[in-house]
Amino acid sequence: MRLQPADPGGYPGVYRHAYAQRKSGTKACADMVMDLVVPFYNPRQDWEFRFVTNIHTLIDEHFGGDRNALQIIIVNDGSTALFTDIETAYLRQHIPGLTIISYPENQGKGYALRAGVAKTKTQYCVYSDNDFPFGLAAIREMYDALQKGADIVAACRTSGNYFRHLP
Repeated sequence: MRLQPADPGGYPGVYRHAYAQRKSGTKACADMVMDLVVPFYNPRQDWEFRFVTNIHTLIDEHFGGDRNALQIIIVNDGSTALFTDIETAYLRQHIPGLTIISYPENQGKGYALRAGVAKTKTQYCVYSDNDFPFGLAAIREMYDALQKGADIVAACRTSGNYFRHLP
């Protein structure tokens, strides 16, 4: 998979990639505007409820309520707890068209992201941690920047209480 060259003045984390562009003529791509890849490793208790709520809020508030606008791709990076058939059944019930990729051993975040990107179908791919540390509006802002021609978009944690919660 090849990434398109980045504009040095652009924004780095979300990117447009050649793999998706080759596939952009497919019917699935015509209906969707963006893929969202979210890696997971041993998520917190009740994560599936928060995740579904966040996805519905993202779609309703930032993509006009169009449930077909986003292809959600979850990557289970070898979780040993709290990623069972019960959680995945709940996710599939509440997020139609959800793609779940799982493998038995933890391979690291980079591997998980590459596995998710390999399943993308649209021209644009955004990834985020499962707690959406930049907020849901940032995902739409990144998509808008890509639509305007940015090759790469990145978010930066510079404000708020994020760092207070790190060990």
